[in-house]
Amino acid sequence: WIEKNAASVISPWLYYQTPLGSGMDNVPRRGVEKGGWVDFSSQMALAANSISKLAGVVKNGEWYSLFAQKHENIKEAINQYCLHKNGNFLFDVRPDGSLSTTTHAGAFWALLSEVLDAETAKGLVVHLNDTSAFNRPHRIPTLAKYDPDYNPRGHYWLGGVWAPVVFSTVKGLEKYGLFETAYEVAKNHLMNIANIYKNFTPSEDKIAFEERYADGYKTIWECYSAEFPEPGTRWDNTFYGRQDFAGWTATGPIALLIENIIGIDVKASQNKINWRIHRSDKHGMKNLPFGKEKVSLIISAGKENREIWVDSKSSFNLEVVYGEETYQFDVKPGEN
Repeated sequence: WIEKNAASVISPWLYYQTPLGSGMDNVPRRGVEKGGWVDFSSQMALAANSISKLAGVVKNGEWYSLFAQKHENIKEAINQYCLHKNGNFLFDVRPDGSLSTTTHAGAFWALLSEVLDAETAKGLVVHLNDTSAFNRPHRIPTLAKYDPDYNPRGHYWLGGVWAPVVFSTVKGLEKYGLFETAYEVAKNHLMNIANIYKNFTPSEDKIAFEERYADGYKTIWECYSAEFPEPGTRWDNTFYGRQDFAGWTATGPIALLIENIIGIDVKASQNKINWRIHRSDKHGMKNLPFGKEKVSLIISAGKENREIWVDSKSSFNLEVVYGEETYQFDVKPGEN
């Protein structure tokens, strides 16, 4: 349906959306209309890539080839039309072929979609780490700080920090082996969520009436301000966004905590766990679901001579990445 009804007027392998349909309700896209939306086109590339990989798993050669080619076609179109001529950022493209002037974080979907070469991916990371752009006290705002429409309080998608943007960017960085940057972004996001959960007390007049007095405001929020230790303002730029928003904000305290801060990547189909150690404190997980079993993994504190304790009911391969070294362990049932 999308290919038939939402293909760009520029290329059949770029796509457009509506503001609400994109989820990024009030991102400025002046004049873009039925041109190419870089975030939605990247998401279509992600879908094609995912279907191709699934087809490979079930050995459906026809679908594997069909969707691999779709991914390649979208990849070429994004690089041809959405990539700035200096090659370091991606933008929406207008029907006349000119690039939008709005610098928004939807461009980072191109990482997860694997439509960039390594050098272009590093160019996006430059913007991600730039304090005048997306490296704000709470990363990653929807708009770059230097964008004229940027709102430090959030105003929904005019500068708010949104969990799906952070999560998809972190996972995209991993696709290009940029694990340290992924860790730093995830850590920043979680520390801000935790700080606001613990220390923030709002003025009642900033809370929409239907959500006042609910739970003492010890909650995770729909979105956050990139500049201040508080939630982001919603569509009216008056009240804060919604409370108790586990719909996607929970990707931080659950998925990013396990996969990026603790660093555990479960590959049950391969009977393998990858553990990337970033931290020097004692950390790990107990009773981690792993296939039909549960596994506990703990590493001691320190920087040298560290010990890893593993408790498992079955054998598996444990791959530990620590600094520049990678270690392989054949874990046996019981305590190791």
